[in-house]
Amino acid sequence: MASKQSLSNLSDNALLSRLHKLVTREKQTTLSILVHLAEVDRRELYLAYGFSSLFDYCVGDLGYSRSAAGRRIASARIIRRYPEVFGLLESGAVNLCTVGLVAPILDDGNKDLLLREISGKTKLQVESIVARYKPPIAYRDRVRPVRVAVPQTRKKNHKHRK
Repeated sequence: MASKQSLSNLSDNALLSRLHKLVTREKQTTLSILVHLAEVDRRELYLAYGFSSLFDYCVGDLGYSRSAAGRRIASARIIRRYPEVFGLLESGAVNLCTVGLVAPILDDGNKDLLLREISGKTKLQVESIVARYKPPIAYRDRVRPVRVAVPQTRKKNHKHRK
């Protein structure tokens, strides 16, 4: 691991070159992690280690934050179901965040169109695309009892006259 001191001695070009190599390695590592997570999920290996779900395993054993675990699990499951998503991630056409956004609505019927639509799009653009696929939420009318506080009146001490 490079120290801050060793990095300060690098030229600008050398620093940027190293950074690009690291980012490439990070993307490759992330893709490898997703494939491994998909297989761990398929085999349900987390159960043998006392975790009730892959999510609990990712947070409790692998140390991911809840949001990072959720994105990786969603992407791993999508990759297992639709292997072409791996290629989109590998090429950078989509990322973990955008795959996670479409995961709940992606199915055999819309897969080709939806994957084409989200390729190369930003998170905000993908959120807009996803909104078109989700049916509007129909809120039920709710009746809630309302309590009205009635001030208590003090009983006056009336003396009875005889």
